[in-house]
Parts: sequence; C-alpha cells; structure tokens
Amino acid sequence: MNIKDYSNWLVRKIGKEFLNKYSLYYKGVLVDLGCGEAKNKDFFLRYANKYIGVDWNNSLHDIKAVLVI
Repeated sequence: MNIKDYSNWLVRKIGKEFLNKYSLYYKGVLVDLGCGEAKNKDFFLRYANKYIGVDWNNSLHDIKAVLVI
C-alpha cells in the first residue's frame, strides 16, 4: 500500500467515525451540502426522515450540479 492509499483510507475512517459519533443528531429533514454522488444517503436515512443532497458544478469530483431528494 502506498502513502496515497493509506491517507485515503485514513480520511474515510475518520469520516465514518465522525458520522457515527453524531448520528443521534440526524433527525427530521437532513440537508447534505456537498453530497457528491450522495454515497451517504442510505446511512443518513437510517436516522433522518428525509434526505436532501445538494452539490454544485465545477466541484472536485467533476459531476454536474445535483439535487437528490
């Protein structure tokens, strides 16, 4: 495993720990700003009643602006 793979793994691990730590606060309508491809939608819907994912053009992942409901 090279250093880039390791750092990506570490970022994902820290992000997952953060999401789980604050899951008690995911209630009602959850708006995910900068959702990218909305990869966390199913996770959030385990706690929130509704999910709205928002992203914009020219972001790092190079997808078009999106609104996921």
